[in-house]
Amino acid sequence: MQAYSPRVRFDLRRGAVGVLLIAGQLGSAGRALAEASYDEAFRRALVLEAEGDPAEAVAVLEPLVDSHPDDYALFLQLGWLYFLLEDFDSAEAHYRRASTLSAGGADPELGLAWVYLRTDRPGKALQAFDRVLEMRPEDPSAVEGRALAAESARSLRFYVDGNVTLHLYPGNPFKVWAIGLAPSLDARIARRMLLGATYRYAAYAIRGTDTGTGMSAGAGTSAGPGPGPGPGPGPGAGSGRGSSQQWSHQHQIHARLGAAWPFVGFMAHFAWAQDDLALSGVTWVTGLSLRLSPFGDILAEGSVSIVDDSTVVRGALSWALPASDRLEVQPGFSILRSTEGEVLPDGSLLVRARFEALSFWVGGRYGLVERPAYLALALVYNTIDRQLGGVFGGIRFETKSPLYVYLLYEWQAIETPVEMGLARSNAHFLTLGLGGAP
Repeated sequence: MQAYSPRVRFDLRRGAVGVLLIAGQLGSAGRALAEASYDEAFRRALVLEAEGDPAEAVAVLEPLVDSHPDDYALFLQLGWLYFLLEDFDSAEAHYRRASTLSAGGADPELGLAWVYLRTDRPGKALQAFDRVLEMRPEDPSAVEGRALAAESARSLRFYVDGNVTLHLYPGNPFKVWAIGLAPSLDARIARRMLLGATYRYAAYAIRGTDTGTGMSAGAGTSAGPGPGPGPGPGPGAGSGRGSSQQWSHQHQIHARLGAAWPFVGFMAHFAWAQDDLALSGVTWVTGLSLRLSPFGDILAEGSVSIVDDSTVVRGALSWALPASDRLEVQPGFSILRSTEGEVLPDGSLLVRARFEALSFWVGGRYGLVERPAYLALALVYNTIDRQLGGVFGGIRFETKSPLYVYLLYEWQAIETPVEMGLARSNAHFLTLGLGGAP
């Protein structure tokens, strides 16, 4: 559900803040700072901001408002600090006061433009950025912000993604290896409505009866792992009967429809899956996912999978918590009612680091699960294999064009029912993908 709340890159320090810091230290709009206490408070606030404590900086400066109601630099700095705290109502109020005191100066107008953009008002943001560019045509923050506002204001925007996955199953009694393809198309309509679909195809090389293993009736198949940099399973089993059947093919279709706002989003999910041997029959999946963003992103999802021989119910909850400007920690928990009526809990942990053009993530999951549906990955895991746990990692690189590339790896410990009991083995999945917003 990463499409629910795209991260907006911005830097008010380019242009507005450079002027602001000078003004805060030396003077404001033609007015000298004669009071020693005022100077000391401003210097202290700047130090606190530089140390990453804007809340304390606000506490230092706010007492000055009553005694300096016409101080341009004070209101401009407070607008910036409240912006850092994501208190956009207060940021807008202080930027408006600074704009009035400066008779529509470029710096408070730039601050207001970014507030409009962060509060999902791209039309007003475009107008404000244009006013800044009239005063400062080369301002890099205004140029960047205007491009983001224009992109956000588009009534219809498409997002594409495609990946290929190699599966390896050393020691598995039925499967040898597989190859999977997964193209996706998503559309954002009027900035809030989300509509998308994913098609998955997987071809499995399976062992025939001449190997001495054979394929047990009731086995299923699954497609490869999804492109998202989050915890989730990879694929499952292929199937066949006798030595004449060496390949099994599976098709999955996923559809999703939802809506998104800055702090909340929801999406309904529908899926259909079938393998060519029809040993697992047809699988139908319905589900709902919800995203809340009070501090970080809380993601909840629930699904019902209807298979010929069972109905699987799954609920999951995760919370992406920012540990720093670049680091994010995401613990997760899910619970599933299995095909045998068991209640199966499992937990996961993901750590993600973001830089300008690169992002990295590593994580792991532990706990027995059976035939789950992972809504965020658009993946139906319909196989006789049961997941015991695993580890995963990936890297994503954003190019200068509207494209990105990613590489994912996942290892899973799985168990497979056989005539004499359960056979344990490992599975490896390597995914290469490409996506973007043309």
